Amino acid sequence: MIAAIENGLIAALRAAGDTGRLGYRYLFTDSYPEDWDVYLKDKLGVIKAPAAWVTFGGWARPDSNRPGARRSATFGLVVTWRSTELAW
Repeated sequence: MIAAIENGLIAALRAAGDTGRLGYRYLFTDSYPEDWDVYLKDKLGVIKAPAAWVTFGGWARPDSNRPGARRSATFGLVVTWRSTELAW
């Protein structure tokens, strides 16, 4: 379910750019990786800005401990507008 929400957010970002609502379109969108440094090394030269990454931030405490209690989820968004050369 969390991956589906992340993918939905990524799709919404792409759609907002592709339809002109943002004034630009994203050239790269992805789910935020567990190990950012390794990810950047693997994607060197692939990531083109503007770019965006979505990540699951965690759950809020439920209002109660009863079965079926609702919880709120937090998601984060990382956006970059400009690319520069990276030296590793």
